[in-house]
Amino acid sequence: MLPRFKVEDELFLPRPAHDGDAGSDLRLYLPQTGSLMVNSRMLDKLVMDEQDANEIASNYEFVIVEGELVKENRLAVVREMVEKRSTVIWPNTISKLPTGFAVDLAPLRRSDTVPGMFILPRGGLSSYLSITNSPGLVDSGYRDMVWVKARNTSEYPIVLSHGQRFAQMVILTCFDMSTFTNKQLLATDLSDSTRGVGGDNSTGVA
Repeated sequence: MLPRFKVEDELFLPRPAHDGDAGSDLRLYLPQTGSLMVNSRMLDKLVMDEQDANEIASNYEFVIVEGELVKENRLAVVREMVEKRSTVIWPNTISKLPTGFAVDLAPLRRSDTVPGMFILPRGGLSSYLSITNSPGLVDSGYRDMVWVKARNTSEYPIVLSHGQRFAQMVILTCFDMSTFTNKQLLATDLSDSTRGVGGDNSTGVA
């Protein structure tokens, strides 16, 4: 059995960039008008405008576009991004970004395991953009559109355009802890291990 995805545009179906990749890319979803997944009010708050472009060009030496620091012709660059339908994540702030898909992981469930979708930073942007509470977890019972909370950890604005890849996800199976009783889980002693009770940094830093 396979996970099932609901999308309004197949571009937003999570897919790996290369054969053999474990992670599948997630894209920013900013449709022209409100949809079943993102209403117009939410879009108005997300989509950057000319005022945002002017603020970026006037108040910041650099802007981050497609993972690159841009200094020259900043105003022209960000105005072009406005035309593409983009969002801006201001320095040291968190934005909730829509991905354009909902998912049903229930077909992957087994008698004592449950699937979960884990949201991770994408390598090309991870120097500037982190996923809050990373990895983010989407449980198997969730059916609404997947949103990603992303933090701009840099001192410059990050501009992301509609359809741009900005995060990635993997689907993993975990033990379903609800299927076990307390009696099955509790123990008075734990098995021995090489590390034992060494705690954090038990092997040193070198």
